[in-house]
Amino acid sequence: MAVSVTHAKVSTVPPSADPDDVTTDDWNDPHTVTGAEEAGTAAAAVTAHEGAGDPHPTYETSAEAASKVSTHAGASDPHGDRAFATSAVGTHEADTTSVHGITNTASLETTTGSQAKVDAHEADTTSVHGITNTANLETTTGSQSKVDTHAAASDPHTGYLKESDFTGVDFLVGTATGITASEIAVGTTPGGELGGTWASPTVDATHSGSTHGAAVTTHEAASDPHTGYQLESELRFHVTFAKQGVVVTTTDSTALRWYNRTGRTLTFVMVELAAVTAPTGAAILVDVNVDGTTIFSTQSNRPTIAISGNEGNTTTFNTTTIADGAHYITVNVDQIGSTVAGSDLTVTVWMKG
Repeated sequence: MAVSVTHAKVSTVPPSADPDDVTTDDWNDPHTVTGAEEAGTAAAAVTAHEGAGDPHPTYETSAEAASKVSTHAGASDPHGDRAFATSAVGTHEADTTSVHGITNTASLETTTGSQAKVDAHEADTTSVHGITNTANLETTTGSQSKVDTHAAASDPHTGYLKESDFTGVDFLVGTATGITASEIAVGTTPGGELGGTWASPTVDATHSGSTHGAAVTTHEAASDPHTGYQLESELRFHVTFAKQGVVVTTTDSTALRWYNRTGRTLTFVMVELAAVTAPTGAAILVDVNVDGTTIFSTQSNRPTIAISGNEGNTTTFNTTTIADGAHYITVNVDQIGSTVAGSDLTVTVWMKG
């Protein structure tokens, strides 16, 4: 570097001089100023600076910087904290409590474990999401197909009646609603001969609201309003006692018994006798007993087969009924024919009740 310095003449006012007396020739040497360099000294210093191998030893040269960068890049832990980081990661991985806010990370699943469980879940056909058999599950497409088929069917609910099935059917309603075309409004409560409610209707006992009320009253008052039928009290029962061969007299202790197990008290109607061979010389007399006691306390009322006759009967009784239960009838032959006794005798006791 070449330095060219041109000195000009500087007019300087001495510190004690009068400004009006200053001339240009008073200060001709500029280097008489305190601290000025001698001519050539600065140029020599600059030349020496430029020629030095390392004029700035406090700064890095390019080669020095490149060497340090290379050393830094090749170091295994240039910043001295890799080992610390490795240790911290190991500690983190070994911790099974409160990692990332999870109380127990032992329950965490690895990616491989999670995928295995997902695969097992997809392959499972039993008890998935509470469904016993997922083989019965339907796909979206399958479900939609079935819904479409159901919606398109003319009668998808064959177990129910359609609206068209009610055509022509009348409905009794308390108050007309107009919901169906065949409503018959009958009021909220029964009327006429009916009372109470529709849920529990009652009937007027006298049928006062109808023209047949009088006929019903007459019918109910009649002792036998249905003459074409037999009254229950007139139902007939009979029991027959028979003796084959020659008739002989008997006593009650040896007689056959018939117990009244009909469930009702029976009234005597007739005792009828019949013999194949008629008695001669005397009539056949028969007595009927209830529980061992004659029902003919007037003995002349006993049934009789007259001499040479084959049958006879009586309808007159002193005891007229036999009660239900452990009560019985017996028959005694009190008299037979004196010449011909008679044979093959039957005794039929007729009762009603």
